[in-house]
Amino acid sequence: MCSSDLDQLSDYSIAGYNTQLQHGRVFLERLGAIDTAGLPEQEQLSKDLLVRNLVEEQEEARFKPWEMPVTQFRGLYLELPRLVPQLSFDTADDYDHYVSRLSKVPTAFAQITDDMMTGIDDNRVPPKYLLEKALVQVNTLAQQKPEDSPFAIPLKKFPASISQAQQAEIRQQVLKAIATQVLPAYARFGRFLSAQYIPHGRTEA
Repeated sequence: MCSSDLDQLSDYSIAGYNTQLQHGRVFLERLGAIDTAGLPEQEQLSKDLLVRNLVEEQEEARFKPWEMPVTQFRGLYLELPRLVPQLSFDTADDYDHYVSRLSKVPTAFAQITDDMMTGIDDNRVPPKYLLEKALVQVNTLAQQKPEDSPFAIPLKKFPASISQAQQAEIRQQVLKAIATQVLPAYARFGRFLSAQYIPHGRTEA
């Protein structure tokens, strides 16, 4: 759920999910108005698959998936580092956008924490033993040195167009964002899981 804006992260709040669902409904209406007669078979198939995905997203909403956004296999804590290799780092502006994104990580974790607290109120919490595995992964990421973090991967190799002086400045900014924004956000989320969320986890599978 990463925003198309280069310096932004998605809105993980309940309001953000509702907005996404509304956009999906509008898109479904537009797709429904498209006459695929005469279109190549591949384009018809692409439309059908997109419609199916959007319909499934709408149907899934009644189960409030935003109230249980974390397991040992998925969740913001895994999604963020997996995003890094997918980003482009061709210019100094790309790195500026990246630093801006990193600064928004604490807000994203605060949003999913609120969602999970709502899940506790609705008695919708994953099994405890699965959450304990997620906690290990969260703490592992939180305890890494900034330069060893997956968020520092873009510093391993700079494009030739960025001067040595710019590289030094970028490195300082990225590592500072990781140390002061990203890793503390992971540590806080780990404490939330341990102290507040996991104790409410289901004991049955």
